[in-house]
Amino acid sequence: RTFTLPGLPPRALSPNQRLDRHVVAAAKAQARSDMIAVVREQGWFGPGMLYATLFITFIAGDRRKRDYDNLLAASVSWINGLLDADVLQYDDTAHLKIILDYQVDLGGEARTVFEVQER
Repeated sequence: RTFTLPGLPPRALSPNQRLDRHVVAAAKAQARSDMIAVVREQGWFGPGMLYATLFITFIAGDRRKRDYDNLLAASVSWINGLLDADVLQYDDTAHLKIILDYQVDLGGEARTVFEVQER
């Protein structure tokens, strides 16, 4: 299954940001809710995958350099949204393998694509 969210992960969720914890908590809750909405829009209603590979592709609309570790850290709430929506059952290392990619689509809309494959 493939789930696409507009934009790159929220800046408020980057570990480099020094924001008030209430702002970060609200951003996390919104990110989880956004992922659940995308999953439901595409008609997924479980059951969750026990063992899965998650391919995350960050597609930027510009050539600015971004760090994988910050992109992944800022995406954790989206991954948790996949758990909340029963796409995944677990997100520990025994059950989930994550593969990252970064692409540039000059002039295009930034987006983040989550492709989940059962293994």
